[in-house]
Amino acid sequence: MRGIVGQFLAGPLCVAVGVIVGRWIDRPDAGLLVGLTIGPCVSVALGLSARRRLRRISAEAELGREGREPHGHDFAMRDEIDRVASDVWRLASESSRRLSRDHAQIEQQGFLIDRMRDGLMRVAADGTVLFANITAGAMFGGRNPTQRSFIRVTRDHELNEALLRCLRTGNEQHLTLEIPGDHRLISAHISLLRTQRPEALVVLRDITEVSRLQQLRRDFVANVSHELRTPLSTIKILTETLLELRDSDAEILPFLEKIDAEVDAMAALVRDLLDLARLEAPAVGIARKPVEAGGLIRDVSERMASLAGRQQVTLETQCPPEPLIVQGDERRLHQALLNLTRNAIDHTPAGGRIVVSANASGDEVVLAVEDSGSGIAPEDLPRVWERFFKADRARTEGGTGLGLAIVKHIAQAHGGTVGASSALGKGSRFEIRLPRDYHSVIERERSPCPMVGESPP
Repeated sequence: MRGIVGQFLAGPLCVAVGVIVGRWIDRPDAGLLVGLTIGPCVSVALGLSARRRLRRISAEAELGREGREPHGHDFAMRDEIDRVASDVWRLASESSRRLSRDHAQIEQQGFLIDRMRDGLMRVAADGTVLFANITAGAMFGGRNPTQRSFIRVTRDHELNEALLRCLRTGNEQHLTLEIPGDHRLISAHISLLRTQRPEALVVLRDITEVSRLQQLRRDFVANVSHELRTPLSTIKILTETLLELRDSDAEILPFLEKIDAEVDAMAALVRDLLDLARLEAPAVGIARKPVEAGGLIRDVSERMASLAGRQQVTLETQCPPEPLIVQGDERRLHQALLNLTRNAIDHTPAGGRIVVSANASGDEVVLAVEDSGSGIAPEDLPRVWERFFKADRARTEGGTGLGLAIVKHIAQAHGGTVGASSALGKGSRFEIRLPRDYHSVIERERSPCPMVGESPP
């Protein structure tokens, strides 16, 4: 008899056997004495055996907990200890295999993370760097940033402010910074990690080479555009001179007119390319001053009234009576609205309607141009802000393909965004959203913006 039950029953059974034997030999007292002597010895022996087996089970479980493979034994299933030992060994073996797999996956993931070209940092709410891969350390001096202060590692107050803002608000942060000394440009993306305690994930990407290539592209476009301006101006002068000669051959005049129109188109393209290159240049800032949205709407409607009349399109304006003020470059904002309005006129058939409006939406001022034109296909709508993209590929007349791209860059330079919505056969709506300025005050020198339905003067 083995096991825990046997350990408890061995003593009483030995005493009972001793009593029975004592009665059989007619010596009950001797039998009782023998039973009382042997019983505890048997119980102790069985207890020591059970203790050794339980220790062995504990050792097997400890091996499994540490991730090492248990030794394993041949369990005869003679009692409950053997059954428990078998279960423990099976669980320990499974735990060991699972831990081995987990360790292998962690090592593999760590290997991959350390060899990423992007730097990764996990930062606690108090600004302590909890984890950083090799790339992140290399970006900031080569030292291991782990368990160091984020601001001491990066030495960039703007980046640290973005980190604190993300931890405080939960909003993702994007910014570009320059590493002092080696003049490398780093694009930083900071997002909040959903853990028990607030933590942030900082992703750092070296965009120095990308920025250099973009600068080369901008320089190339600007240089080529400048080189094209002189011959185009010369051709323009020559064609205008020939067109003014009344005695020119009637058969030649259509060709001269075509050349003149193409020169105008090329000149417009060169002008837009140069404009786009200036807007994309990182060193070029925006001259900010208070600008009243209603005045912009009125100026644009007056400027485009004659073109809308020639196209037989009704041009209307809409804005609230109170001033809506933004901080920005009035000339650039005027250019953006002109581009949107001209684009709407080009895509609205005769008898159509265009509304140029300014409205408040929360902390933003929304400048919008809405038309009743042909509309844009859903698959083309996300691409309308790309340079040289034309939704209606059948249209060859008018436009350089850069107007909406220029609008987008102007909006972004002012800290704003652009948006577009459309329905085929019903028309389109293009928006510029700019931060509203509540502090500046502008006295309107001109008449209020006309309401919808009124024609501009």
